[in-house]
Parts: sequence; structure tokens; C-alpha cells
Amino acid sequence: MDHETELHNHRHWATMGGRNYNPAAAVYGIVICSAVLAVDAGLGAPTFSTVESILGALLIYWLAEAYAHLITSPPEHGGARAWLLDARQTLGHQASLVLTPLWLVAVVLLARLAGASASTADTWALVVGIVLLGASGARGAIRAGRHGSAVVAVALLGASFGVAAIGLKTLIHTVH
Repeated sequence: MDHETELHNHRHWATMGGRNYNPAAAVYGIVICSAVLAVDAGLGAPTFSTVESILGALLIYWLAEAYAHLITSPPEHGGARAWLLDARQTLGHQASLVLTPLWLVAVVLLARLAGASASTADTWALVVGIVLLGASGARGAIRAGRHGSAVVAVALLGASFGVAAIGLKTLIHTVH
């Protein structure tokens, strides 16, 4: 396989999950979700409260991320209409921040429905978070034109954030 074809295949894999998939936003969202899961699980919070906390944190961060982009962008010609269009595009571009971590929320809810304890359900979601962080890191690396061991290194570094969240859960649970 020539380099051009290999690069096309890597980039195709990096965009799976939708052409608007944003690996950077996905990483932020998964890290936020994992941190909330770790803290709430460590403190023994009820599942419903944890889900509320996750959704609230993601929504606030998503809106703040779009706001930060808008206030640091050069002024658009076209006034309020252009500004609103830019805001809508920014929110869409950052949607992976909210959508990707919903997989972790789904894992928590499905595990609880299957009879798992809140702590076990949270742990399963954190494990899925590790996988998603690694995959998002790999997708971002591929989009940036990296390949081979560089993609693996970036994926492992991304996954390490999820491992840190499990460490945080354990630390909080041990202290409380």
C-alpha cells in the first residue's frame, strides 16, 4: 500500500463517528465526564445525581468553549447575523464535547439496569472512558498526519487521563 493510500485510510478511520467528529472536543468531554464520575463515585453519590452532574458540567463547558471561541475571534462583517452563524457553527464543531461522553453515561445507566452497584457501574464507565480517550487521541493524531508508533504513543497518553480518573476515584473513596 503506498503512502498516499495509507494516509487516506488513516484519515478515513479518524473521521469515523461522523464527519463533524472533533477529537480534541471529545477528549475534553470524556475527561470532564470521567472526572465527575470519579469524584461522585468516590463520594458514593447516587447514579441519578452523577448523571445530572455530568450533563450539567458538559453543557456548561460546551457553552463556555463556544463563548471563548467567539470572544477571541476577529469581528465578522455582517453584524449580529454573522455572529449568530459563527456561534452555531462553533457549537456544532464542539458537539463532540457533549456527544462522545454520552457513551460513558449510557454505560453507567445500562450497568445499573443490569444490577451493578453504583460504584461498579461508574468503574465500568471509567474503563470505557480509557478506551474512548485512547481512540480519540489516535483519531486526532491520524488527522494531524501522524502514523505508526506516534499514533500509538498519543493513544496511550490519551488513555492515561482515564487511568488518572480511576486513580482519583480510588483516592477519594479511600479518604472518605
